[in-house]
Amino acid sequence: MTVPAKRDGDVHDAELAAIYDAVHGHRDDGGFWHEVTAAAAGPILELGCGTGRVLLPLARSGRAITGLDLSGAMLEHCRARLADEPPEVGDRVRLVESDMTSFDLGRRFAAIICPFGGFQQLRTVEQQLACLGRCREHLLPRGRLVLDVQNPDPAPPSHVRRVDRRTADPLVDAGDPLRSPAPVQRV
Repeated sequence: MTVPAKRDGDVHDAELAAIYDAVHGHRDDGGFWHEVTAAAAGPILELGCGTGRVLLPLARSGRAITGLDLSGAMLEHCRARLADEPPEVGDRVRLVESDMTSFDLGRRFAAIICPFGGFQQLRTVEQQLACLGRCREHLLPRGRLVLDVQNPDPAPPSHVRRVDRRTADPLVDAGDPLRSPAPVQRV
């Protein structure tokens, strides 16, 4: 397998890898990934495994898992975390530096997962189709592909209050009852 050429973002990748766990390590989606992979009778492939936030708990639970990531810096952090694990956990993990649009691992998986919006890092339809094609080639018959995608709704979350910059008065979108405050009742 060929290792991807170094990219312009490698310095940024190293900076992101250094802070990734502090920023995103609190995410509470581990139970979901355990649940969706529980029925998979065989090895798992995680695309965009990063520092091992999802990969390591799955390996601890006894799953054989391959983690694939384009960022060598992220994989180095994952290797460092893996070195702190018992040997049997490390024996279940294989890490691969590769692009999720062109990987060829020479084996098939019972489940392929891509947590935390990793699939959305693919910016073009061509990249997305290439990734899906690689997944199809790497899934066992009746294998499962699970992609986590973020809600593309550009509206601010309900806990965000929009205000007029000049007056600091709350802005209300009258056409959206979910963002409108409860009516004021006068007694």
